[in-house]
Amino acid sequence: MQQFDYSVPQTTSDELNDLIVNLSRSESEQLLESVKEIKSHSKQTFCGIWEKVIESAIIPLLKRYAEHSFSVLETDFQTSDLFVATLKNERGFDICNDISMKYLLVLSECIEIKTHEGWTILSLIFSANQY
Repeated sequence: MQQFDYSVPQTTSDELNDLIVNLSRSESEQLLESVKEIKSHSKQTFCGIWEKVIESAIIPLLKRYAEHSFSVLETDFQTSDLFVATLKNERGFDICNDISMKYLLVLSECIEIKTHEGWTILSLIFSANQY
């Protein structure tokens, strides 16, 4: 069995609160800069992990669905935290019997469906910022 305990002891929370309440303006500004650096580093770390998840789990499922539905798949990491997958098909899409595609729809932040020149276009937008 695994256990993941992310709780914060009340003493830590109280101590942090006491320190923050009594900061001077200069100390507050320094603290703010430090917190921004920590958050930026955390985001970079998370984006690296997120990109690996996209490459190892999301893209293979999209490729499988594209192959089974005779579709064209285009993928694009627009930024380190934004991935767009676009499927194109002349006959539309049927996901009734594809549980993996249903999961991908749920995981995506935004779903766009449109038609263009006789093609049905399904775009899934995945954002690390939503997690």
